[in-house]
Amino acid sequence: MVSGVSDEALASARGRSLRSEWSEWHEVAPTPAALAPTRRWLSQSLGKSLTHNAMDEVQLLVSELITNALRHAPGRVGVRYSLGPVSVVVEVRDERIDLPYPTPSLPHPNATSGRGLALVRQLSAQAGLNLGEEWKTAWFEYGLPAASNTQV
Repeated sequence: MVSGVSDEALASARGRSLRSEWSEWHEVAPTPAALAPTRRWLSQSLGKSLTHNAMDEVQLLVSELITNALRHAPGRVGVRYSLGPVSVVVEVRDERIDLPYPTPSLPHPNATSGRGLALVRQLSAQAGLNLGEEWKTAWFEYGLPAASNTQV
């Protein structure tokens, strides 16, 4: 549950069916070096259920969301996932409860950053952001290829 909002309400707001099983929250150290251990955790947790390409893309999208959280939000950052028969949903939460200053959908061609959220939107089936009283949660749902459609 995110700050008084039930998982059922969040799932309904996202327009997807409620996932019955979520992983435990994986706490992310507040440093860019924390991305490698987080990708390893995802690989160990989901590796047998996803194709190699699907795992690569899920890890990329998680890395983008975590990088944004580490760059723009003070405090703790966590990640969790829910694996379903046709998709995996991943949530990244941080302690900044407001929205960061809006940026253009696509950065200037010479910009060295600013493409992460566009990448998440492009590679995921759907993505969003939920604000709570104590946490902000960025999430995405990644559709699994037919070969990955097995639930753990």
